[in-house]
Amino acid sequence: MRKVVWLAGVLALSACNTPFNNALPPGSLTGNWSGSLSSADTTLGSLRLSLVPASAYMAQTRNTVGGWTMTGSWSMSLASAVDSGTVAGDGMDGSLAMHFNLKGASGCVIDLHASPMGSSLFGLYTASACAVPDSGNFTITKQ
Repeated sequence: MRKVVWLAGVLALSACNTPFNNALPPGSLTGNWSGSLSSADTTLGSLRLSLVPASAYMAQTRNTVGGWTMTGSWSMSLASAVDSGTVAGDGMDGSLAMHFNLKGASGCVIDLHASPMGSSLFGLYTASACAVPDSGNFTITKQ
């Protein structure tokens, strides 16, 4: 019985230190992020985000899960498009799901659905209302 309890304790501690640890408070998102994105048509490009908290860490009613929002600016460069604009992001503490809405100066809207992994965010993007609708994946790292 002691071996089972010991093993469960070791597994719990190791889970806290994995790169997929999902405790990512909004303060850790603040700053500059950059990395690559890959378009569905295999075009490679770059993505930069500059994020600041838009709201305090808010506790939800009936549980202890907190929500957060971020704002900032972004720029993207693909072979077929270059754009920049404003960021609006939101997520829940304890959840791997984050959403960032990027609005470009050109009117282009890009939705990023991200998950944390260590000091990086990775996920999928979809560009709509753009001159060239697009989708693909991205990985950005905090600078």
